[in-house]
Parts: sequence; structure tokens; C-alpha cells
Amino acid sequence: MFGLMDNKTGKVVFMTDGHFDFKTRLEPEVHQGREFPKESHYVFTNADGSRAELDVEWVDQLEFWDMYEMAGEELKRRYDAIGMRMQYCRYYAKGGVRFTPAGSQTREAHGDMIYEYAYMGMPDPAAHV
Repeated sequence: MFGLMDNKTGKVVFMTDGHFDFKTRLEPEVHQGREFPKESHYVFTNADGSRAELDVEWVDQLEFWDMYEMAGEELKRRYDAIGMRMQYCRYYAKGGVRFTPAGSQTREAHGDMIYEYAYMGMPDPAAHV
């Protein structure tokens, strides 16, 4: 799921219809060593011809939570039953977005951002991690 809002009006100007390409470079997270996306490039192209590109590169890790270790024994048993060992990271990142409405000119913005990533506990080839 990906969408863009006009930051003056709050109006949704783009919502992906599910078609996208994705490239990422993974890097080990500093606390547990699991690989998290260091750089990601998404291209969302809708059937109506609208297109959005998103680039994210995390610069510094701000927070790390091992949700499994923080859980009580009952919740750990539930996590174990489904093979989940969730970790959560929050990063300071650099980001950029390019948006091309159908039949219109491309607009873009770049800047600092907070990037949050939840790792569910095992590599997922479908998610490229």
C-alpha cells in the first residue's frame, strides 16, 4: 500500500493500484544482525498512467525494539507457534519522491524523514528481505 497526499490540502493525489517494482540493498541491523533495507527504490505505476517513485536510505538507527524479548511468556508461546520473532527499528533517513499524474508534469520533493521498519522474524523472499 502506498499513497501520496497534497501537504497543503490533505487530498490524496495518488494511491497505488498494486503494480510496482522494487529494488533494495540490505544491511545488517546493529543490535541483532538481521538484514534490514538500507536503500530502497520503489516505482508504482498505475493503469491510468500515473506514476510515483520513492527512494529511502536510512542514515542512522534511532531505536531498536526486540518485540519478542519484550513479550510475556504467553505471548512468546503464541509467537513461537507461528514462527514470529518480531523486531522493530526506527531510522533517521533521507527520502525522495517523484510523482507524475497521468498526462501531467512530474513533481518531486526530497528531505529528511523518519523511516520505520517492522521485521516479522524470518526472511520473506516475496518482500525481498
